[in-house]
Amino acid sequence: EGRLWEGVQLLCLVDKVWDACTYLRASKHWEESLWLAKCRLSDQEYKDITKKYSEYLVSQGRLEEAALLHASTGNWSACLEVLHLAQYRGLAAKLLRYLDNGVVEPVLCEAIWMEAARLLFEVGHKEGAYFYCDKIGDKGEELKKEYFHVK
Repeated sequence: EGRLWEGVQLLCLVDKVWDACTYLRASKHWEESLWLAKCRLSDQEYKDITKKYSEYLVSQGRLEEAALLHASTGNWSACLEVLHLAQYRGLAAKLLRYLDNGVVEPVLCEAIWMEAARLLFEVGHKEGAYFYCDKIGDKGEELKKEYFHVK
C-alpha cells in the first residue's frame, strides 16, 4: 500500500505493461495510464485503453474530452457518437461530411443528418436543412413536409 509507482515500475520491468496500465487506472491515474500505454503498448492496446478512458469520461459528463480522445485515435465513429450524445449537432454534421461513407454506421449517419436538418429548420435556414434532408432520403422528405406545413 502506498507503493503505486514501485508497483508500476516492477510490472513494466517484467513486461506486464498492460497490467501496469490497469493498476494505474484502478488507482484513478488515468492520464498516466494513457501515457504509459502510448509509449509501451501496441496501437490496438492503446486504443483499447483510450476507449475505456472515454467511457469513464462520458460517465463523468466530460463529453467534449471523450470526443477529443476518440478523434485523437482516429476512432471517428465513436467520436461522432459522443458528439451526438452531447447534442453538438452542428459539429457532428460537419465532421461527418468530411469522413468516408464506410467509416460510420448508416444509422448514426442518418440520426446526425436528421438532427442537423432539424436544427437548421429551427433557426430558419431552409437551404441548409434541405441539404441534410436530401442526404437521408424518404425520412428527409417527411421532415421537409413536416416543417413546410407546420412552420
